Amino acid sequence: MDFNAYRAKNILDLIERWAVGKGWWTVRETGIVECPGRVDALLVPRNMDAAPMKVTRNKNGEREWFWNRPRLAAVEIKVRRADFLRGLKTGQYDRYRGSVTGLFIATPRGICKRSEIPTGIGHLQLLTVPGGEDRIVCARKPDWREVVFPENIAWRLLFKLCELHVAQVRQLEIKHREGYERVGRLLGETVFRAAMKLEEAKGA
Repeated sequence: MDFNAYRAKNILDLIERWAVGKGWWTVRETGIVECPGRVDALLVPRNMDAAPMKVTRNKNGEREWFWNRPRLAAVEIKVRRADFLRGLKTGQYDRYRGSVTGLFIATPRGICKRSEIPTGIGHLQLLTVPGGEDRIVCARKPDWREVVFPENIAWRLLFKLCELHVAQVRQLEIKHREGYERVGRLLGETVFRAAMKLEEAKGA
């Protein structure tokens, strides 16, 4: 893994931690967005803390809860200024924004100026604290828009979340098995040492 890829993964890890506290699930590197390309992260509302998921009213003035309509956000990470500028030039951000309720661009400091980010797109910034823990801060919120999603997105998202759940369960099973094996080894070593001491005591 090269340095830029490592840096992007580190930012994605921090975004995932940030998103949990803001009411989102994070689905990494997915092509669920209905446009060419794969966003680095898709933010899926997990409760009403997610910004665009508050109680709203529909066109008839009737109360509407957030789960009546999917409102997905996306995050595109840029760790090099050249990549950020290429995204601007090719219209990448506008394409992504047209497919989701809100779009964030995530960068370390110095990659771009806030004024360079297209209107309506949010900005997540990596905050590096000397001697402290790095974290993600929201430097600018996106404009939340109502987007009509094709029906197949819900199914693709459901399958993706199921895959993530299965992967998490497997990871937990592996950790538990490794934990049991470690405890077994420690117990075996303890019993072995105790037996050796008994043998030594008999010989004395």
